Amino acid sequence: MSKRTTYRTGWISVLLIITEVLFWVLIVGAFFLAKRIAPNISVHHPNGVYLIPITALAIALFIGFLAWRNKMVQRFSDPSLLDSSIPNRSLSSTVLRFFLWRLAMACIIISFIDPKIGTKPEMVEAKGIDLMVAIDVSNSMMAEDLAPNRLELAKQSIQRMITSLDGDRIGIVVFAGDAFVQLPITTDIQSAKMFLNAVQTNSIAAQGTAIGTAIDLCVESFDPDSKAGKAILIFTDGENHEDDATSSAGKALEIGIKVFAVGMGSPEGAPIPEFNSSGRRTGFKTDNAGTTVVTALDESMLVDIVKAGDGVFVRSGKNFANLSPLFDEINKLDESESGQIEFSGYEHRFQIFAFIGFLLLVIELMLSERKWSKSFEL
Repeated sequence: MSKRTTYRTGWISVLLIITEVLFWVLIVGAFFLAKRIAPNISVHHPNGVYLIPITALAIALFIGFLAWRNKMVQRFSDPSLLDSSIPNRSLSSTVLRFFLWRLAMACIIISFIDPKIGTKPEMVEAKGIDLMVAIDVSNSMMAEDLAPNRLELAKQSIQRMITSLDGDRIGIVVFAGDAFVQLPITTDIQSAKMFLNAVQTNSIAAQGTAIGTAIDLCVESFDPDSKAGKAILIFTDGENHEDDATSSAGKALEIGIKVFAVGMGSPEGAPIPEFNSSGRRTGFKTDNAGTTVVTALDESMLVDIVKAGDGVFVRSGKNFANLSPLFDEINKLDESESGQIEFSGYEHRFQIFAFIGFLLLVIELMLSERKWSKSFEL
């Protein structure tokens, strides 16, 4: 006869893990949505997020506890006498009590992080430059001579750059055979990160590489009334097929806008992956003769562009793009003061979550592990 266990730890583990992940996705999503709608929301103790792994440990300990109970029952009870040995124990109550305790701990952690709402908007002055970033989203940017591919490495580099901005304004233009503004120039760093994450090769339907069009659109996207120094930073493999990018860079320089470039790719080149509708690679792009197309970095083109735009060119490494040489020059541009709204007079809201956590703990303590009706048993 097979041994019967008191707790089905396998599917209980899956249920608890899924619930845990969904819970924190909802919490983090709700915070950033609230932050987007109401920028006066903040947290008082951001380091409290490091307490979150405690909840994962609690789940592991609980599952281990159930497995230990199973082992003890199997060791000391005859399977035929199991029902009479533990007649009143309820798996549903045990799991529910843990779930309530788990929610209580989450609320207590949130109360420790201490969400707060600013009540007094204040105008503060920030100094910085205006920077437009142009990102090549043509299919050749999916080549994997850089890791994980050219486009993803470019996005990672821009993400680090955005994090280091202090008082600067940034905008994003994406381009392939055409160009459009992904993000108007702004001081909102969180928005910049969000819009950057949305950049993909399907962001523009028309394929090609119109670097000149992207430069022209960047120029149009600057605030003409801003007295800050202005620069355009292009991330591309340099295979320009559509226009005269060198001429566009020269025209930008004539009105005081410098053009910089980061070469995304290797001179040796790599094939261009092709993917199906589900995102699975199906092969590599071929020409009409069936030969695999290899895309290589056109470094000479980008060098000509930055010379015309009085900028600097750097080539990305395989796993990292060093932007320091660019920013050594960009930081020499004149900064201007711009007004930004910040909030003070914060009202703390930790009491709400602390109360909910305490209430859940009281409910959990009041529940017993006696069996409910069979229709509610797990």
